[in-house]
Amino acid sequence: MENDEKFIKNDDGTITVPLQTPVTAEKKVNGEVQEEKFTEIKFRQFSFGDFNALANKNFKNDNQEAYFLVKLLAIRFPSDAFDKICGADMETCMEAVQSFLPKSQET
Repeated sequence: MENDEKFIKNDDGTITVPLQTPVTAEKKVNGEVQEEKFTEIKFRQFSFGDFNALANKNFKNDNQEAYFLVKLLAIRFPSDAFDKICGADMETCMEAVQSFLPKSQET
């Protein structure tokens, strides 16, 4: 495991971003709504299909592309919880995901 100042590069190739400000999301368990607290987000590596998905998008700016990548590569993180992530944590997530890209592909 390799530690960066803001995120952790795991031995399995994933990256973990500890959240400075944890977020909660609702989920249904046996028909009952429960809240789940998230203190970190884990991201998987890019696949060839991800590069294809990226190539077929027409982003207005680099921030839109980075946000798309954050949502695309997050592992088991509910999509409605992304809107609750603070700006500093989102910036770290964007940096973490961009570290997967070859230098010539960084947004």
